[in-house]
Amino acid sequence: MNNQKDIETCQTIIDQLGGRRFVMLTGAKLYRDGSSLIAKVRGGKFVRIDLDEGADLYNVTGYKVKRAPSFEKIVTHTYEGVFCDQLQDLFCEITGLFTSF
Repeated sequence: MNNQKDIETCQTIIDQLGGRRFVMLTGAKLYRDGSSLIAKVRGGKFVRIDLDEGADLYNVTGYKVKRAPSFEKIVTHTYEGVFCDQLQDLFCEITGLFTSF
């Protein structure tokens, strides 16, 4: 049952980012890590969106992963207490990609 809730949470995040249009415009590869959504875009950039269920707000982290040999994760942006209507703007700020026309 918890797994179904995680899937629904990730689908809600995708819908708030713009759904299928978001994926088409950004070319993002989407991954689920528990109830978190991870979007990988060009240039080795990643955006991780976590739901803070107690406050019903999101935590957004932008990071890059260096290539071999270290595969080091470098955090570039961190936002806490983000409302759902701010997700698209923060995604654009972190990645430089627009989520809508």
